[in-house]
Amino acid sequence: MGPKGPHVIHVSYMPATVEQVYFPHAEIVGDVGPSLELLADRVEGKLPNAKALLPLRQSILDRVSDHATESLWPVTPQRLVHDVRKVIPENGIVALDNGMYKIWWARNYCTYVTNTLRYLPG
Repeated sequence: MGPKGPHVIHVSYMPATVEQVYFPHAEIVGDVGPSLELLADRVEGKLPNAKALLPLRQSILDRVSDHATESLWPVTPQRLVHDVRKVIPENGIVALDNGMYKIWWARNYCTYVTNTLRYLPG
């Protein structure tokens, strides 16, 4: 980040902790889902080249879910998340304890209902 760098909007349920290396130009504080929907409505049609981001998004999703359907042994974190998502109902709740595996869940588990992927305090 810097004076000539990109402008950053901090979107969270908590205000940003402004530091030397992180200083957003604007903040949206509130429920993240509805906040992003409102932001998307405000910028719709105003971003040049916005559609150019869609292939990048798909590429990121493909890379993150890589190995999600390969062989059952050894079980990859992507495979575990993929298989759980296949069998749990859309409103089913997954509760996770502490551990590095939470990163795999955050990256790979698609939620359809608010608060159905929860992290328990450790």
